Amino acid sequence: MSEKTRTNETALATLQSGSEALAHAGCRFYGMNGMLGELVSTGGNQCALVITSHSPSQMEMHGQVPNEATCPLRATLAALLTLSRP
Repeated sequence: MSEKTRTNETALATLQSGSEALAHAGCRFYGMNGMLGELVSTGGNQCALVITSHSPSQMEMHGQVPNEATCPLRATLAALLTLSRP
């Protein structure tokens, strides 16, 4: 079994167990690390959109439930990526 498969199975098991990650299932970046170019489950409140450091979810820090659809960081990054296209 590859490491990526093990990570995916661990993430799925975490979600199925009713853990904190399940409460934030509205954001695929919550509880993940993205610094190595792929999403790796950390089991915490880390935001994978912050790739320069281990950073907690900014929405959670402001008392909001992490939600990818309303995340201001995701919106900012999406706008920057759109502007950078030729």
